[in-house]
Amino acid sequence: MKTTFLSLFLALASAGCLCGGNDSDDFADADTDTDTDVDTDTDVDTDTDTGTGTDTDTGTGGDPCAGVTPVEGTPDLGLEEVAGPFDSPVGLAWPPGDDRMFVVEQPGTIQVVNDGAASLFLDITGDVGDGQSEQGLLGLAFHPDYAANGLFYVNYTGNDNADWAPDSDARNNHIVEFQVSADLNVADATSAREIYMIEQPYWNHDGGDLVFGPDGLLYVGTGDGGSGGDPQDHAQDPDDPLGKMLVFDVDARTDPVFWALGLRNPWRYSFDRLTGDLWIADVGQNTYEEIDFVAAPLPAGPLNFGWNIMEATQCFGGGGCDDSGLTYPVYEYNHGEGCSVTGGYAYRGCLMPGHHGKYFFGDVCGAWVRSIDSAGSSVENWAGLDVDGNISSFGEDSQGEIYIANGPYSGDGMILKIVPR
Repeated sequence: MKTTFLSLFLALASAGCLCGGNDSDDFADADTDTDTDVDTDTDVDTDTDTGTGTDTDTGTGGDPCAGVTPVEGTPDLGLEEVAGPFDSPVGLAWPPGDDRMFVVEQPGTIQVVNDGAASLFLDITGDVGDGQSEQGLLGLAFHPDYAANGLFYVNYTGNDNADWAPDSDARNNHIVEFQVSADLNVADATSAREIYMIEQPYWNHDGGDLVFGPDGLLYVGTGDGGSGGDPQDHAQDPDDPLGKMLVFDVDARTDPVFWALGLRNPWRYSFDRLTGDLWIADVGQNTYEEIDFVAAPLPAGPLNFGWNIMEATQCFGGGGCDDSGLTYPVYEYNHGEGCSVTGGYAYRGCLMPGHHGKYFFGDVCGAWVRSIDSAGSSVENWAGLDVDGNISSFGEDSQGEIYIANGPYSGDGMILKIVPR
């Protein structure tokens, strides 16, 4: 049957350039011909093993902050270069309880970094279509029980496109499961199992992020299908995977549920590791960028983040609009300050407890970093976190410290760590 928001509600209740400044420059797409049947039985055991077994022992005895001397107060912040250069780095990920950093390179490779030295973990360049700036290998997430099962998931645009797509440069999104090999620093490229494919009508707005929530489910945000202004109204169509937050139970191997609609191009979202709150950075059209916040426990849904009825808190296209039932962002900024938001993390690190709870995010071409609280207030501009080039992504390590991927349009990109100064 077709996925409907009623079925989602019942199921859950019972249990680019990254630029957004013009019609052709941001991250995310998809297609309505994709089978979107959904199993409404989505009960998930929330006592999920966090996957911190001995295969990836961090040497901390279970305490991620062991050996860290915290800085008192609320120190000023700066950046420390920790790894690189990488080829268009667009994503960072750490397996649960693991000190190794994994860097997603847009052309189709993943590098693993051990003590500052990088080596090739996975190469799927032959499967990845990256002919346009918002295409490529875009996201990586490790299974919560990765230490035991070795499973991880990627989101990329392939070399295929739908025969109905109006744009010949469109490339379909593929969400694929892989497993690590006997060598823990090398993936088994032959283990690929596709769990979902999204046909794309246009080359832009390909989304690409995927994140496991505290409930053990995989959250995949999709863009509105591209072009500009969502001309086919994908984001507000409840039966269309475009412009949605899809939720997968990868262990049960069931079809996804559509937990939220009204997204334009979510470029990086994250869960607060302490509270379970969800933060979403949604790239705007011509005028506004937005940050959405959903407090834990997440509501059954469906939530509607408003696009393309609204752009942030403004009626899209001018004039009036019906905003009833929409979830407003907690923060917005206009294109006089930047062009395309990049979502980050609520800081929960060991080093600077005085900054706990602040949500850090940036702008791709503004190349600045700000922090806000959950009400979207207490805005802080961090001059010491300005970068040369672009801010393509943020990352959070096993100790809760935050990193910046300095790419993808600066050639060889570097990985930078936010540190006290």
